[in-house]
Amino acid sequence: MAKQTIEDLSAEFKAIRQEVLAAVTRVLDSGRFTLAREVEALEEAICQQCGVRFAIGVSSGSTALELALAAADVGPGDEVVTVANTDSAVANAICRAGAGIAWADIDIATFNVDHRDLGARIGPRTKAIVVTHMHGRPADMNPLIALAARHNLVTIEDAALAWGAEYDHRRVGTMATIGCFSFAPTKVLGGIGDSGALVTNDPSIASRIRVLRKYGHCDAPEAISSNLDWTFVDAGVNGRMDEIQAAVLSIRLSHVDEYIGQRRRNAAMYTQLLRGLPIVLPEEDPRAFAVYRAYTICTDRRDMLRQHLSEVGVETRTYYSPSLHMQPAYVHRSRLADSLPATDRADREAVSLPVHPSLREADIRFIAGSVERFFSAAAAQD
Repeated sequence: MAKQTIEDLSAEFKAIRQEVLAAVTRVLDSGRFTLAREVEALEEAICQQCGVRFAIGVSSGSTALELALAAADVGPGDEVVTVANTDSAVANAICRAGAGIAWADIDIATFNVDHRDLGARIGPRTKAIVVTHMHGRPADMNPLIALAARHNLVTIEDAALAWGAEYDHRRVGTMATIGCFSFAPTKVLGGIGDSGALVTNDPSIASRIRVLRKYGHCDAPEAISSNLDWTFVDAGVNGRMDEIQAAVLSIRLSHVDEYIGQRRRNAAMYTQLLRGLPIVLPEEDPRAFAVYRAYTICTDRRDMLRQHLSEVGVETRTYYSPSLHMQPAYVHRSRLADSLPATDRADREAVSLPVHPSLREADIRFIAGSVERFFSAAAAQD
């Protein structure tokens, strides 16, 4: 059995190689490399797929989060509630906005924020909540949206790991004030470099984000009475999406349902084969449609299991560990970091198995069998 890696991007792109090469050639021949026809076409396709009014392509998922907070006027003196078991992009965006962070705990069964705990973390300075859909599994959005409405908070969905996932028949990213996506290569919908997008139904937010992503340059110069080619109306960033990424993503978007279907089939097979072992499995929520960017389990023998799987050629990953509340960069910029028992448990016990679309049934059976053999041997020694 060949080594089983956590991702296999070369295999994913092999099937669409000629389409990608033709798209890249088309962009090169056009002579326009940022925010042109390819980006506009991708934005239109995202709107159609997500059922939203506006989509704005940007340079990365991190940029999307920063622009979302800026468009929501989050700044110094404000506080944002979010989870610690995620990528640093969320915390970095909050810090760059000048706001503080309040950490909320998670539900260990889903790795998503526990809405009951989040409610207890809201304070007088809270301006927004950032909800991350972890490992491609939708968070429990209805109580979170209701909670935000009661406290007049902005809600931002970090859907970087969950393109195509649904909750209560709605696409993730579309239920909050603003939704953020990453299209980095390892994401469910990934390109051949960094890029991202924001979605919203609010025209004023969409307009501001379009300005912010181009250094703050006005997108509607006819409305400005001064020098029309050199008018800046906001303090923006260089957050433009490039045409090559947009062209490749449009191709990937036409195949993404196939990729998601294979991820879900792989996850379902794992769950069937691993049931009954002393591990916490990612069970399906009947209200949700998960896309399994990662298949993440919990076991108190995590490190020994990882060692065993490595010895038989199976790569695993402990994503986002140690969690952000333990990271030096954020210790002095956050509060409520001393009471996150489920987050701390995930730090000790969570491990992700390969679940990418290129895996075959034989690969899944080999990996699951290796996990089962580990626990059988451990039980014999107990």
